[in-house]
Amino acid sequence: MPSFQPIELVWADTKNYVAKQYQTGRSFGNILSDYQIRSWGVDCNKLVKHCRRSMNSWTSQDKVLSGNLEKLIVPENYQRELESFNSRFLSADEIEGLKRDHNNCVNIIIDDDYEVIE
Repeated sequence: MPSFQPIELVWADTKNYVAKQYQTGRSFGNILSDYQIRSWGVDCNKLVKHCRRSMNSWTSQDKVLSGNLEKLIVPENYQRELESFNSRFLSADEIEGLKRDHNNCVNIIIDDDYEVIE
């Protein structure tokens, strides 16, 4: 999730800042300067803390996971379920079940043949 990645937050903020500086005839040097001013002034510690709070908040609202980033708790039956999907094809029913039952905590990419590829 991009909101959990500090670099994604830096990039989003920086590109929006640079875009707002647009003027006709602006040189690449001006664009680069605006980019450097905005991105190099970022307080990385503050961003990391923000991302950690976001992850902990998300986990507290999840249907399966509990705990926090430092001590994430995954129910044993769910761990076994995830391990059973490793290196095998999923049926359409299994995919629909994952979407229904674990909507907030399962991130898989599925090709047209319902093969888990990531």
